[in-house]
Amino acid sequence: MAQNSTLFTAISLLVFSIFSHCQALTLEALCESTPHPPVCKSVLPVGPPGSVSGFASIVIIKSLEASKHLLASFDQHHPTTGPLDDCQLLAGLTVDQLTRVNVIKETVLGTSEVNDLLTLLSAAITNYETCLGSFHDATGESSENFVKDHHDILTRVSDGIKLISVSLALSKEAWPIASDASVTKPPPRILTEDEKKSSSPEVSYVKVTKPVSGRGFIARDITFRNTAGPHNRQAVALRVDSDQSAFFRCSMEGYQDTLYAHSLRQFYRECEIYGTIDFIFGNGAAVLQNCKIYTRVPLQLQKVTITAQGRKSPNQNTGFVIMNSYVLATQPTYLGRPWKLYSRTVYMNTYMSQLVQPRGWLEWFGNFALDTLWYGEYNNIGPGWRASGRVKWPGYHIMDKRTAMSFTVGSFIDGRRWLPATGVTFTAGLAN
Repeated sequence: MAQNSTLFTAISLLVFSIFSHCQALTLEALCESTPHPPVCKSVLPVGPPGSVSGFASIVIIKSLEASKHLLASFDQHHPTTGPLDDCQLLAGLTVDQLTRVNVIKETVLGTSEVNDLLTLLSAAITNYETCLGSFHDATGESSENFVKDHHDILTRVSDGIKLISVSLALSKEAWPIASDASVTKPPPRILTEDEKKSSSPEVSYVKVTKPVSGRGFIARDITFRNTAGPHNRQAVALRVDSDQSAFFRCSMEGYQDTLYAHSLRQFYRECEIYGTIDFIFGNGAAVLQNCKIYTRVPLQLQKVTITAQGRKSPNQNTGFVIMNSYVLATQPTYLGRPWKLYSRTVYMNTYMSQLVQPRGWLEWFGNFALDTLWYGEYNNIGPGWRASGRVKWPGYHIMDKRTAMSFTVGSFIDGRRWLPATGVTFTAGLAN
């Protein structure tokens, strides 16, 4: 009897040892699949086996705690204007968004709930990236001193980006959804120092003609106009970070950076957008349907580019979709250029006038993001659509119908669920 007991104990210890080792390897591999493996390993407990969803929940809670600490730290700095103003506002939004994520993850997660969770995590990352951009875009000796004086905030923001990025990666692993299946995801990349230094200028988050936040904003028959003119460079007419927002028969008028689709899910129907450079930009998940896009005369030596989408992580469910629309170019025009490393923009069933350039798309600088961006076209028409002349970048795609379906209102922004309540007309699929 004692011999059997000893044998049972030995077998149990062997099984526990093997199981624990396999779990350690699994946890190691899981963290290696995230953008920041050291951060992942530092916050996940070494102990009994757990599910991927359990690990995701742990990091989400850690992200929320860190964001609350960041928001509280502004009390010591007394923000007044500029980058601190931006960051305090964005930190508050992030705490709200992560609080919602923390509630959602405790529910039964269907496709819609997972979409909500991934959207909020994507927006939280964008908030902090925007905060960092406000600091890093500062120039001059006084600005350098300002950055040094607030090093603690910058460190907390950088750490927050890493934590939330790990949360997003683990959440996608824990709760996969079918809409991602047809779009090949590029592997994560680490920016070189040259690419970091050459990143694009940021836009003040606060200084816009009309900011729209909250949830479920609806606008009809309204003109949003920035009258600064082309000589004043960046001049935002409308900034949107309202989830499930809808704009119907609206006009956005400006020159550079007209429409700042900053974050979250947005829908534009029968709208008119006017501009010169990067005049639809940001990192929201935005669909423009049955819209008219007009290009204006830029300053000398400037090139007209319609979009500058700012996706910084391949795990973010963000991007721009322009479908069933008209690109009416009065100047030589490019469809877009990659503002950030994983920029994502598609045009579908859209008429393109003569002055849309044969190559279609423009580099930001050199080869930056050409192998990690995701640009696509499907079933476009007009003299500005020439498949043979388009760029040959690794990240450019002439899409088939199956891939195009991933970018419809129904799939990309889960529009069937929330757009009917807005009263705004929409097409859920590919048809006009």
